[in-house]
Amino acid sequence: MACTVPGRSAGLPELLTAAAIMTYPVEAVGPEAPVLYAIGILDRSGFSQLPVLDEASRPVGTFRARDVRRLYWQAGSQPLATQLADLKVGQVCSEPLPQVRPGAGLSEVISRVEKWHAVLVGPQESSPAWGIITASDLVRTSKPYLLLAELEVRLRSFIAERLATLYGRRWEERIPAEVRHRAEERQAAAQGLAPPGLVAEEESVLEFCSFGDYLEIVLARENWGEAFAPVFGSREWVTRRLKDLQALRNAVAHHRRLTGEEIDLLDAYVEAFLRCLGTGSR
Repeated sequence: MACTVPGRSAGLPELLTAAAIMTYPVEAVGPEAPVLYAIGILDRSGFSQLPVLDEASRPVGTFRARDVRRLYWQAGSQPLATQLADLKVGQVCSEPLPQVRPGAGLSEVISRVEKWHAVLVGPQESSPAWGIITASDLVRTSKPYLLLAELEVRLRSFIAERLATLYGRRWEERIPAEVRHRAEERQAAAQGLAPPGLVAEEESVLEFCSFGDYLEIVLARENWGEAFAPVFGSREWVTRRLKDLQALRNAVAHHRRLTGEEIDLLDAYVEAFLRCLGTGSR
């Protein structure tokens, strides 16, 4: 569960700090805990590692799934269960995970997780408890960005292919004038920001449209009946979903954390649209 704690870096949006995405408090074991007990936690939780904390909550090691595999191969002729029954976590654990402050930026977190697969967060001044960030936490955090990116690329490609199939090489003329004007302004602004001497690739104005623009293209009188009604079926259905997706996209683009309900809604909408684009029916 993500948790926010004091101590984030001044000037950084809350969503972009380690504290915003960590699992807190971390599940840990002590160095004197039996190895079989730690294995049970890994098995029950699905974790790949457990921080090992001493009595003062200081990290002294990490008990990893690979440590269990190493014990298996080193068991020799002695039954593994017998060997493990006599071992303590502190005797077999690996080195401690790297640490970051609760207010550390995500760039720092990502660089460490890429190397170590997990990072400890903390501790706080008000509590000795630690948090943890794993690759799974980073995937969960980036999920809204990735879902929206996939849907936008697929929807854009679908609109272009659908119009080109029906209306040929002049399909861009089916884009409403106001939508085209807004997109061309964004395109010009993007080209103005390009480094000097960089030759920009030729791009369709659709590359600079928003979900709201896609909705106008789909619902345009000259497009809806022949091009898009057979795909989406209902104007109300596509209108509500594209408007909601535009609101979700704006929230994600401005680094506002989505609620659980919003993420569930995004999941459902993306699945529904991809099903439409893939099968031609809702």
